[in-house]
Amino acid sequence: RADGILIPHHRQYLPVVRHFKQVCTSMRLVAMFLLFIFSYQSYGQDSAYQIKEKWQQAKATFQKRSNILVNLTKKISSSLVDKNQSNTLNDLAIDFNNYVDVLSLDSTSISTASTKNTKLLLSLLLVLSEIDNIQEVKSNPEFAIIQRQLEGCENRIKRAIQDYNEICAKFNRHDLVFLTDYQKRHSTILF
Repeated sequence: RADGILIPHHRQYLPVVRHFKQVCTSMRLVAMFLLFIFSYQSYGQDSAYQIKEKWQQAKATFQKRSNILVNLTKKISSSLVDKNQSNTLNDLAIDFNNYVDVLSLDSTSISTASTKNTKLLLSLLLVLSEIDNIQEVKSNPEFAIIQRQLEGCENRIKRAIQDYNEICAKFNRHDLVFLTDYQKRHSTILF
């Protein structure tokens, strides 16, 4: 073209130019499609990574609590606390720790971990309610330290579970949500 006027000897190239434009348009569409596919695949990988990362954070807090509970049962073993309850708490803490350590992220494993967590908390409540009646243990400064560690750890667990559940909800993986006992009873309200 020269000033909007088609020069006659270039007319022979018009079909080639049109074909080239069509090929370029087709290539752009293919490139956009491939970009969409790869970004969608990356989204899936990103969601799995983020869920796993949040689970690792929750797992670390669970393991810390298990260590605190094992330490607690050692401290109260010589007191008047029922040995069966103390041993049960110790066994549940170790069992929960071992289970969470090798857990794979699937709905059955998460549900089992949630159930084990509930049993562990119930056992802990039984032991703590018994300790509450024993002045010798309550007045022990080491027990007070363990109790503060446990309280802080439970707060971190609550936050870690909340973060984990939020990332599961964000990526629409409600099957992986870690439900507490209260949430299980009221799950129809949640989702």
